[in-house]
Amino acid sequence: MLVVNWGRPILDLREFRRALCFAIDRPAIVEKVMLGGTSRSGFRPLSGPFPAGTGVTDPIAYAYKPELAVRPYEPTLARALAAMAKGALAKKEAAVRKAEAAKRQKDEAAEGGGEQEPPNTADQHQVPQAPSQALVLLHSTDPLARLACQSIKLYLAQAGIPITLRELPPDASLAATPHDLRYVELCVWEPLVDARRLLGPGGVAGRSSAYMNLALNRLERAANWNEATTRLHDIHEIAHFDLPLIPLWQTENYFAH
Repeated sequence: MLVVNWGRPILDLREFRRALCFAIDRPAIVEKVMLGGTSRSGFRPLSGPFPAGTGVTDPIAYAYKPELAVRPYEPTLARALAAMAKGALAKKEAAVRKAEAAKRQKDEAAEGGGEQEPPNTADQHQVPQAPSQALVLLHSTDPLARLACQSIKLYLAQAGIPITLRELPPDASLAATPHDLRYVELCVWEPLVDARRLLGPGGVAGRSSAYMNLALNRLERAANWNEATTRLHDIHEIAHFDLPLIPLWQTENYFAH
């Protein structure tokens, strides 16, 4: 999955996070990059943060809500959502700059005690320009992670979302490495326990909404297994629509001895 750096204003817009989902052809990456053109049980795209397992009988799949379909690959829609989000951000930043300039002029007028020249309104009717700075996608030095992120970069570029890749060496500090998105591979052994670790305050997602906090608290108060499963499905649905984490795919680990 992709972990969002909430310090980047464009990523704080849900429309832009939705654009990221629609811009990446996740089934193609799983089939062509992860599996090399073959098929294997358990390797599939996801619609949320919990594993779907290898089938309906897999016990690990109890937290996954199968009614929520994986967002399809829609590059045209992704481009439209990204443009909408960038335009909204540009207007917001322009409004902030205008308010700051008005406040500065008011303060100067109060200090000078005289009449000030009216502000320049020549650019008030100009359309704000959307920010075009490339996002930095951070990934590990693992060859498969590098190849997956290269594929993600190509798909996002087609949707008008420029990406710069950056590797995180094993001995490097995450906090000292500037980035906007981070490609992570997580093991979810027990969704009932890992839900808060992933989506709660201080969790992997980095931010937790009021709705998510409420759902997590209700999960902890579940009195039986059926109620816990229902609460986890609610969490899955909130995560699917709010996108605190950008879901990509799941893989299966095989061990031989």
